[in-house]
Amino acid sequence: KNTTDISLQRVLREKSKGTVCIFEKQDFYGIYDEDAMFVAREIFKSEVGVKRIQLGGAKERIPYISLGVGQYERVIRELLVVFRYRVQLYSLQGRNTWELKVNGTAGNMEDFEELGELGREAGSLVAICLPRTRKIHGKVYASIIDPSTLRILYAELEDDEKLSHLEQCIIFSNAKEAIIVGDPPSDRLALLKKILRRSNILCTPKPKLSENAFFLRLLQDTERDKIASFPEDLNICLYGIAEYIKLVQSGWESKFILNDYSDGRFMKLDSCAVKAFELFSPSNALGGMHATVYSTLNKCKTVAGQRLLKEWLARPLCDVRLINERQDCIESLVNASHLLKSLHSSHLDKLADLSFLARRLLRKKARLLDCYRIAQSIRKLTPMRECVLQIAKASSGCSSAVKDVLLLPIVWGCEQFKDLVDCVDHVVDDSNVKANGLRIKASISPDLQNIADKLDAVGKKAKRALSKICDRLGSSSIKLDTTPQHGYVYRVTMKEEKQIRGASGIKILDGGKGAGIRFRDAALDLINEEFIAINAEYVRAQKELEETTVEICATYAGALSHLSSQLAVVDVLVSLSMVAITASKMHVRPKMRPLGSDEFVIKNGRHVVLDFILPHFIPNDVDLTETRTLIVTGANMGGKSTYLRSTAIISILAQVGAFVPAESAELSIVEAVHARVGASDRLSKGVSTFMSEMLECAKMIKYATSNSLVVVDELGRGTSTFDGFGLAWAITDELINNVGCRLLVATHFTELTQMENAPRVRAVHMKVIMQDTLTLLYKAEGGVAEKSLGIHVARMVGIDEETLAMGQEEYNRLEKIEELKKEERGVMLRASDETLRQAIIMSNTF
Repeated sequence: KNTTDISLQRVLREKSKGTVCIFEKQDFYGIYDEDAMFVAREIFKSEVGVKRIQLGGAKERIPYISLGVGQYERVIRELLVVFRYRVQLYSLQGRNTWELKVNGTAGNMEDFEELGELGREAGSLVAICLPRTRKIHGKVYASIIDPSTLRILYAELEDDEKLSHLEQCIIFSNAKEAIIVGDPPSDRLALLKKILRRSNILCTPKPKLSENAFFLRLLQDTERDKIASFPEDLNICLYGIAEYIKLVQSGWESKFILNDYSDGRFMKLDSCAVKAFELFSPSNALGGMHATVYSTLNKCKTVAGQRLLKEWLARPLCDVRLINERQDCIESLVNASHLLKSLHSSHLDKLADLSFLARRLLRKKARLLDCYRIAQSIRKLTPMRECVLQIAKASSGCSSAVKDVLLLPIVWGCEQFKDLVDCVDHVVDDSNVKANGLRIKASISPDLQNIADKLDAVGKKAKRALSKICDRLGSSSIKLDTTPQHGYVYRVTMKEEKQIRGASGIKILDGGKGAGIRFRDAALDLINEEFIAINAEYVRAQKELEETTVEICATYAGALSHLSSQLAVVDVLVSLSMVAITASKMHVRPKMRPLGSDEFVIKNGRHVVLDFILPHFIPNDVDLTETRTLIVTGANMGGKSTYLRSTAIISILAQVGAFVPAESAELSIVEAVHARVGASDRLSKGVSTFMSEMLECAKMIKYATSNSLVVVDELGRGTSTFDGFGLAWAITDELINNVGCRLLVATHFTELTQMENAPRVRAVHMKVIMQDTLTLLYKAEGGVAEKSLGIHVARMVGIDEETLAMGQEEYNRLEKIEELKKEERGVMLRASDETLRQAIIMSNTF
């Protein structure tokens, strides 16, 4: 039997289902068995390239697919980023044994950073420890490591039986993978796995670890004393995450700082609210529109800025001073719109991904090109500094915020990296990048100068050869080019191709509309061989100097990561400012009031996403100052849900520090936003639509406070009318009278509006015009909608008239019966004692 095949079979046999194994051959890559079929079907969407082969004398043939370099990069990227599989790359050691070369996961893509953009997709990694306890609630521990910002967050949370606070921490982390350390109780582990699945995060168990020196070596010297006072379970999280990602072996010693994850300073957004308001992913993409709040706000030019925007949106502020500081910056940028556009399109747009380059320096994978790109980005900070300085001068009452948040980090970057730029300028020759690529200047070394003189001599030979071929073919349009792939070539445009067609001694290399036709003759072939040999000699001679230059630049890696984080703040604020001035109607600065204040007024508010999609969006007012509860009724498709969502999203945007889509807004700080919008069944968990709705309501009742904003859409629709109404009444009453939160309720139970008689409750309806046809006005006005007008809406979407007539007839019959049962309606308004009892039991249970 072929021992190589036996080794390969062993790898395939021992791998887990969530791992795809790729085998590196000489100039291509191979994937076998079920992995091959998965890649063919899910990535290439075709089985055309799949072959069937025998391994190690086995009787059955197994699927096999080979990949070129370009296909390999695509497969790696999609397996890790899209499908979140583990990927293992094997190479042949000696002649017979396949050994693991690279191991990557969704949370640890560092080994695949050579694929360029893939390394930038790498998110943070979170480790979680759930200690064993007899209580149904208790402390949980988490740590979040983000190599892009050289930051480790640690969290010690007093959590409930639903792990609500941990879920908020996981949402904030933007992690792609979670490491579960220790030996958690089975029930809490099952709940945690559900949370991770909802967030599309890969779950990786890790046995409990003892203290090790690896983690301590990651921390900066000033940070190491902090962990002495940490609980043991928190230290386990920190040790486990460091060992798993194996950062120490990658040159990250003494680079990380520790920050406390303190959720008291931020608005709490549970997963239901994140999903309901479509902050990061669309819940229902209709008409081909897949816009989310994040995608609408994301006009960032840097990768670090995009990451930070997502972090800000997942964790809005509760500190009025910090919110006002962000708003001051945005106000100054908006008021200087011409300078804002220049900053956005001419300055930030040209910066390299500095956090990515810093990681390459730290991991000793940087090349001369990386150093050159860093220097180029630092040079661009000077005109950016002048642009921001003009904005600061034009700002009247906001200049201090512009100076501290926008200007000083740029000034610091210009000064901090001056020596690095000088070093690169002194060493790097970029005068002939197209011909020779970046290289060390020949004047630095006599050896390099001698080789450079040889290259110049070869260049003169090539020019003489060009003159000769032009004479031979009778054409003056032939050009001499140098490419990294071919070296010296002749080139003509596609239009002039006929001049060389049929000529003797011509060898066509390639051709296309953009590049034209590239070719060589025998004379240029000889010259090119000489050029390639001498150029290779130059590369070898400059290697030591190149390594020295990279080592010098690597000393700036920590500062470069810090600069990237500071510029990300600039990028996000510029992005939010661009959103404010490019919407269909200008966004405004909301007036923010401290937590516990009464003010909550929005004048002509709009939905931030629809503001860009629908140019004639109908705005609406919201006032929850004296009135703490709005009960919204109206026709189907009348705009009730949009009205509720718009209000909640405006509150979130205001605490992010952004301008909001409204004519004016004065808002109190909200400590949490809870939502029960559009519940659906979860068959895999045995949860019906109604049960899902009740679970979400129970969670809201338990965790909402008087400083929360609660949005409830269509309560009680998943069960019988009487039971549904009874539960809607009971839950709404609980939120109004016992919780005391700001509450927005959309309902088709018009009887629910009788709560308007209670203090601080008001009914509004979405206005319509009902004549021969139904006209939806999408305007909120005081009062109660008379009807839901479902039959008229059905007619609008094209239901046939026969069906509609039958529906109208049945509606009229039921309406007459209802008229005769006023007494029964009174019973319904009070709801059965049993229904109320069950509603209260459920709210207390959860």
